[in-house]
Amino acid sequence: KLTPQQYKRFSYLAIKYRSDIEKSKIPATLVWWTAYKESRFDPEQKNETSTAKGMFQFLDGTWNEICKLNGYSKDGRFQEEKQVKVMLAYLNYLHNKHGSWSKAMTEYHGGEYQYPINFLFK
Repeated sequence: KLTPQQYKRFSYLAIKYRSDIEKSKIPATLVWWTAYKESRFDPEQKNETSTAKGMFQFLDGTWNEICKLNGYSKDGRFQEEKQVKVMLAYLNYLHNKHGSWSKAMTEYHGGEYQYPINFLFK
């Protein structure tokens, strides 16, 4: 359950990035569930035991690879807009690679299934 502060942040993000997510054809619930699970929507979150950073906790290698594949600068690791842009590109990459959201999210988490895909996606 979201705290009032988290709900306010979620509402802001959901409205701000609605059209970007719709254009990407990625389920919005997946994007925001991931942001909540990984960082509680904090674009400045840093993992103390790995190179994971940002709202979606991208490892340095993944961030650099997705930026390169999409012609993006690697700069902006802590910029909210850049993180959402890279996340949408990464999720589309994973979905295209695997053909399903459940397999995409299993790879996203290093082989561990963590999301209620059956609930979120038909």
